[in-house]
Amino acid sequence: MVGFAYGKAEGPVTRGGNAKVKLVRSGRWVEEEAESVELAFDELSPRSVSAEEALDGAGTFVGGVICKSRVGAGGTRVWEYGLVVGYRWEKNQKQGWLDVNVRGSVVSVVYSASCTQDIAVEVYALQPCYERSTSLVMFEEVK
Repeated sequence: MVGFAYGKAEGPVTRGGNAKVKLVRSGRWVEEEAESVELAFDELSPRSVSAEEALDGAGTFVGGVICKSRVGAGGTRVWEYGLVVGYRWEKNQKQGWLDVNVRGSVVSVVYSASCTQDIAVEVYALQPCYERSTSLVMFEEVK
């Protein structure tokens, strides 16, 4: 697994010690096997988030490339590709937003597991479905 992931410490975390961290399977890691790892305190970048944010998984896409749908010219939904450069969590709405670099412009989009597809870097480089109608190319085919 390469990239950002949410983890939950199992037991106490003490400065100078080790912590056992369990993967929170959400976002782009939702289908991963259950796993945990023991990390030295110095290796951790602890940041406390709510259970809703961790389970939503929007933050797991930071540094990844995605394919998502948008409304194109003429009002039809089309696919586009982008690099996720950041995210934010709106706690009142319980909703994640992704900051996505699409062809040199950063746009903020609401994260939705059903409309956001994590893709391989090779697919991002080729962008075979760019501007193709979502009614012609199915969600799973954009990989």
